[in-house]
Amino acid sequence: MYYIMPLLDRNLFETLEKTKVVQSQLNVDLFLSIIKSICESVDSLIDTFRAQINKVVYKYENQEKPTLEKEYRFLLESVQSLIGYKRAHNEDEKFLRKIQERIEDIAEVLDNYNLTVEDYTEEHKNWFDLIENPNTTKLTQVLPAIVKENNVVLKGRIFIPEILK
Repeated sequence: MYYIMPLLDRNLFETLEKTKVVQSQLNVDLFLSIIKSICESVDSLIDTFRAQINKVVYKYENQEKPTLEKEYRFLLESVQSLIGYKRAHNEDEKFLRKIQERIEDIAEVLDNYNLTVEDYTEEHKNWFDLIENPNTTKLTQVLPAIVKENNVVLKGRIFIPEILK
């Protein structure tokens, strides 16, 4: 008991001191001015944030947008060549050969953009959508897949015979 008494007295003293602090008068005007200052600072930060957002939006809206004719000129020229040849010539054997050449030219232009045109294989069947078709009796490729670095950019399409139910 002799050893506990000083500890109790110290705790009692600290409790009394805390009570005095709580009982002291609160300066309401000072407290309100602090709150007002904090609110003004927050408002200023919000205004600065809005101004920065508006600058970013303005810069984005006014920068030049990519277009097919600027970004993919070689591809566009290949398409132009294919369509132009089709419209200017009759359909004969020479015509078919030239059209096939121009189509392969387009595939080569795609290669300049690291894009490859891939035909259907079992190994890459996930690059293709398989579509049931009652008019086919075997797997028939309708569209090749367009791939960049082993990632499908455009899935190809394969017609498959309609499955009997």
